[in-house]
Amino acid sequence: MIERIAKRITFHPVLQAALDEGGYIAGGAARVLFTRKNMREYLQLGQHDTERVETVTVGNMTFSFPYRQKPAGDIDVFFPSLSAFEAASSRIRDMAGFVGMNTALSRTYHVDMTSSEAPLGLGKIPNTSTSVQLVKCIFGRPEDMISNFDIVNCSAAVTRDGFVVDDAVARLEDRRVLKIRRADSTQLFRRVMKYIQFRDLMYLDDTTADMISEWLMCYVSGSFSGPTEGLSAKPSEQWLEDALKMGMMDRNHLTYLVGRPEFNKSVYEAEDPLAGRSSYRVIGTRNVINDLIGKTY
Repeated sequence: MIERIAKRITFHPVLQAALDEGGYIAGGAARVLFTRKNMREYLQLGQHDTERVETVTVGNMTFSFPYRQKPAGDIDVFFPSLSAFEAASSRIRDMAGFVGMNTALSRTYHVDMTSSEAPLGLGKIPNTSTSVQLVKCIFGRPEDMISNFDIVNCSAAVTRDGFVVDDAVARLEDRRVLKIRRADSTQLFRRVMKYIQFRDLMYLDDTTADMISEWLMCYVSGSFSGPTEGLSAKPSEQWLEDALKMGMMDRNHLTYLVGRPEFNKSVYEAEDPLAGRSSYRVIGTRNVINDLIGKTY
């Protein structure tokens, strides 16, 4: 049952207001609850302002590395209908005293998940703030919603009555394998990178290479679909390099991006090394994709 897993989180007044109106938590946060992972770590509660190092001991030697901050997770709440969304929004607005931060995709509140008094704010509350996003761009039943998520591992929902979960989730999580369901989401590349680097998954399903090829075809043809199709899908140079290193991509994938102008970057030269950044001038351009193809991983 939900109350045995993360009582303080799921019984928070803000989330209870949403669930009372037929809403349900789905996606990454629901995955954490279903798999009984550490919700405090997922939300990064109390972690944002902490400077830490990670240590690795080999024999009688200890090595220290800068702590790599994990991106804080959020809580996405979906609704079966527009009327359910509006009813939940009205209740939470009354708690907060304001309408939240509106975008075309969601209405977001920053909630202190460590307090049962439901404090909310327009700005982040240091260390204890969590983004609760009331999704307003798509509506549907939990069963229908999770069956259309781009990453199968996230195909879980928490309703007032319990869990709704894709049968494949438990099998994938037991093996710590990530599996992609559909490749026409602009944010798929970013999400796969995040889940492999920060969300306790270690391996990629055998179909990943083909799915990444499909995603790249959507990228170059501009044929993304769904509510996020207007968001930028461009992968950064660092994302591409990390994807090559972890085996998520290979040089064949990079050929989809050869010649695309958005991957040209300016090359700077210092006119006066002692004068600071303002003294730099552009002396040419380099192509990120050509550089990556020339490297060996």
